[in-house]
Amino acid sequence: MEYYKIRKVGDLIGETFTFYKNNFKEIMKLNWGYLLVVILGGLITSIGFKSMMELTFKSAASNLRTSPAISLTDMAVSYFGLFIAMVGMYLFHLAQTSYITIKSEGKEATKAEVLKYVKYLFFRVFAGHFITFLVIMITVGGLGFLIGYSSIGSSLGPVIAVFGFLFLFVLYVFLIFALSVPMIFLPYQMLVKRTGVFQSIVESFKIHFRNFWPNVGALILLGLISYGISIAFYIVSYIISLLGIFMDFNPDDTNSFSDMGGIATVLMAVFSTLYFILNALVYQIMNFGMGLQYFSNLEKEEGKNEIEELKSQFEGNDTI
Repeated sequence: MEYYKIRKVGDLIGETFTFYKNNFKEIMKLNWGYLLVVILGGLITSIGFKSMMELTFKSAASNLRTSPAISLTDMAVSYFGLFIAMVGMYLFHLAQTSYITIKSEGKEATKAEVLKYVKYLFFRVFAGHFITFLVIMITVGGLGFLIGYSSIGSSLGPVIAVFGFLFLFVLYVFLIFALSVPMIFLPYQMLVKRTGVFQSIVESFKIHFRNFWPNVGALILLGLISYGISIAFYIVSYIISLLGIFMDFNPDDTNSFSDMGGIATVLMAVFSTLYFILNALVYQIMNFGMGLQYFSNLEKEEGKNEIEELKSQFEGNDTI
């Protein structure tokens, strides 16, 4: 596959799925360990979530006007499982980014080579994302403080507060969307150019804004495909889990909702785990696609393939 070439958005989508299909077995063979971490996190999350669901249905079945307090232990278990799953998804994401970069360099993507790239990226990418997130929070928080301060003692205070914080919400969503492309480009920039954290952030933004509309178009289309699949699966799995709860319901026992039976427990564990795995896999459609878009941007700006072709022509010409 030719990585460094200029692509239209339609070609990018097609090549993304071709790359994923042709390399899926090798990707899973190299990176199944990271998915085991995701599976572990999903199972732990389902344990805590199951207990919270039992409490919710117990409240409903008993016609309680106020819901009983959710156990801090159940919440801790759920969030701990979520944290484990997110770490696994993060490692899996870095592994896929490393895989496509190794392929673009013409090298064999062995497990040791992928692991070396993942180690190189782990703290650098985290630092880059943290710095960017911090800038967003400082920007939005600073504006929020100014809006709140200006509304104090003013006759238009409530109006300023409402419209001001509505503006902050829109600004926050816009910034998250605007920064999505540079943050996806960030690990590719680090691997391809071997630049430091701050320089990689700056260069990722430059590459994005020099090719703004193709990048945004690619992100929207790939995002719709990836998250469309994820949301559809979530809705289906949630409905099936609820059906499992009602299959365990005993109409002769008013407290049967408070103790989920085997069907509901198994379904909840299976589908919550599958949801995390599917998210990890589906997100790579967008990651691979935006990776190819990154290579397209570099080819457009630097003409790497054209330079390589000229070099090979000169090297093969004995008269020069």
